[in-house]
Amino acid sequence: MPDDLYFFPNYTLLEMAEFYQAMYPQFDMENVKQLAGTLKLDLKAKIKTFSKGMKRQCALICAISTNADYMFFDETFDGIDPVVRNLLKQMIRKQMEKKPTTVIMTSHNLKELEDICDNLGLLYKGGILFESEIGSINTSMIKVQIALKEGIEKDKLEGLEILSFKKVGSVATIIAKGDKEQIRAKLESFNPLLLDFLPLTLEEVFIYEMEVLGYEFNQVL
Repeated sequence: MPDDLYFFPNYTLLEMAEFYQAMYPQFDMENVKQLAGTLKLDLKAKIKTFSKGMKRQCALICAISTNADYMFFDETFDGIDPVVRNLLKQMIRKQMEKKPTTVIMTSHNLKELEDICDNLGLLYKGGILFESEIGSINTSMIKVQIALKEGIEKDKLEGLEILSFKKVGSVATIIAKGDKEQIRAKLESFNPLLLDFLPLTLEEVFIYEMEVLGYEFNQVL
């Protein structure tokens, strides 16, 4: 399912599904009809009359119904509202439960991947910058919230490689690069009132890994 969708100009969803059926031996036409009913898509309406989001729904249900062993989705949920987006994710999960299907998804919206993918690979200039299970992102970056009795400023953290320092009231949130236990030992030496190690979001991982490569997002504007 490519980012730039293509349908034959005057085809209906049913006719497009029949085209898929001619190429995929395991294509499930009944599944198309069932999913189209769930999404309230008219099988006999010309796809060119559909909205952008509805066209993506058509492409997705045809792709799922191929019952292929490998499925590739590019910017799958672009132009789709949150309610339908969640429904489409459920459809993909159900397909993966039905048979051993490997789904590979690309997206610039990293939040879309967090609740559906098992593994993440960050692409940079045609290569994989890093790869990890989403549940335990393997990165050398650490996110910490810390509060000291006497207050804390960035210069107090000399010796740590600080990528981000943000302070709200007496609590500072920092993102540091390095060994977690060494960072913990350094911060515990301050006898903090609060010291919490927090999970990084995919967006935070992406932003700071790219900055390590020389992208200075904060200096663009």
